[in-house]
Amino acid sequence: MAAFVSLQEAVATNVRDGDAVALEGFTHLIPYAAGHELIRQGRCGLTLIRMTPDIIYDQLIGMGAAEKLVFSWGGNPGVGSLHRMRDAIENGWPRPLAVEEHSHAAMANAYEAGALSLTTFSAAGGSRRNARFTGLSRYGVFPCVLWYDLR
Repeated sequence: MAAFVSLQEAVATNVRDGDAVALEGFTHLIPYAAGHELIRQGRCGLTLIRMTPDIIYDQLIGMGAAEKLVFSWGGNPGVGSLHRMRDAIENGWPRPLAVEEHSHAAMANAYEAGALSLTTFSAAGGSRRNARFTGLSRYGVFPCVLWYDLR
């Protein structure tokens, strides 16, 4: 059953070290507060999933919270390069970062497959190198969605 809880409680209750986390949003809907709460609570070993990682993911990587990044486009023209992501990939700082890159279409297909509780999803479009994409549901992030109250 859904419940309205503080963001602090939502993260404390639902996100553990080593979990896969998808924080999506665009422009004014980027979930900075949720990312900052993950940092504040010291979460680590996370698999971060996002179609277009931006500054909040760069901050999570820079604070050592991320072990792996699953994404489709690494950067954001509005905020520039993701320097901590680059440091983690090239220099293992602050810790090594594994990366799994997909096309934007493949990521959208994976989100849809997960929302439908499918373990695999075949689509005509998307990544040619991986036509039978095995959805993000293998990370156990679906159908659970973290909603929080901004009041």
